[in-house]
Amino acid sequence: MILDNGAFHKTKHLSWPLNVRPLFLPPYAPELNPAEKVWWRFKRAYTNMTFETLDQLSDFIAKQVHHQAPPR
Repeated sequence: MILDNGAFHKTKHLSWPLNVRPLFLPPYAPELNPAEKVWWRFKRAYTNMTFETLDQLSDFIAKQVHHQAPPR
């Protein structure tokens, strides 16, 4: 199982099944974590924004989700 280095993934009280081995991504390696690519767009677009209602926030999120990924 591939995991990021979140503290919640590491504890002395966690036991893994015998057929599962955790593989932790190196720290500070967002290029290896696909979820970071999703959050990058939200963080960039959300900077210095406020919303007066949850509907406005919901509309903003919907626009970000439907926006096409930038070309590589």
